[in-house]
Amino acid sequence: MTWANVLKVPASALFAGPMPKAEVLRVQLDAGNDMRDLAPVTGGFLILTGLGRSDDNLAARRSVIHFWDGRSETVKPLAKITSADDGKPEALQLIADSVAGNPYEVLVLMDGVKNGAPKVYGPGAMIPRASTGV
Repeated sequence: MTWANVLKVPASALFAGPMPKAEVLRVQLDAGNDMRDLAPVTGGFLILTGLGRSDDNLAARRSVIHFWDGRSETVKPLAKITSADDGKPEALQLIADSVAGNPYEVLVLMDGVKNGAPKVYGPGAMIPRASTGV
């Protein structure tokens, strides 16, 4: 298991004077994986994870999008991200966050390939909406 730390700070306080008090939240990830990107969604966050070391043979296979409620130490895997080329999933941009039980829709960008090889994952396909109680 690997732990990632997320620093929770009130955004309004970041530019309002003295350094605000911060809280460190721990998130448990798959062994060897690091957090690549984080996107806010209703009821929590989507986290893109991938191998922390450079391993061209495994990087794409080990990239996963997870849901995290922003409070607990555990995440819920939602989708494995693969790449037909040599790119490694590195960035995640939320396109649609539905609150009616529909899937998320996200844009994933790769590192190491021309123009980031953008690929959309979403409705009816890859990323079901996490059960958040919202």
